[in-house]
Formats: sequence, structure tokens, C-alpha cells
Amino acid sequence: MADLTAHHPVTPSGTIVTRILMTFWNGLVSLGEHSSRAKALGEISKLSDADLERMGTTRLDLVTRTLSDGYQM
Repeated sequence: MADLTAHHPVTPSGTIVTRILMTFWNGLVSLGEHSSRAKALGEISKLSDADLERMGTTRLDLVTRTLSDGYQM
């Protein structure tokens, strides 16, 4: 899993098209960083192997459940 950190948003400069696209891009990044799934994945990554064993699950199981969009049969 990739972990990206930005200290400040990219400042739009150049042509109007570039500024519009950069503003749109920064909005998408902000949505991704603040999504409930991203927060849940961050919490999963903080769990130790001992925590996972105590819970009776694996990191893969938790990630799969977090990213699934529905019920699995």
C-alpha cells in the first residue's frame, strides 16, 4: 500500500486549463485522503501481527472487507 504525504497542495500556475485541471486534481486528492476507506486502511496498517492474531483475522481479510462494495457469498 502506498502512503503519500503532501505538505501543501500544488499551486495552480500557467494557462487557465492547467489551473482548472490542477484545482480538480487537488480536489480529488483531498477526497481520497479524507475518505472513510482511507482512514480504515490507515488503522489496519497500524495493527501489529499480534493484534491481528488476537482478533483471529489477517491483514488481507480486513483490507478485503474494507474495500469490498457489497456482501460476499
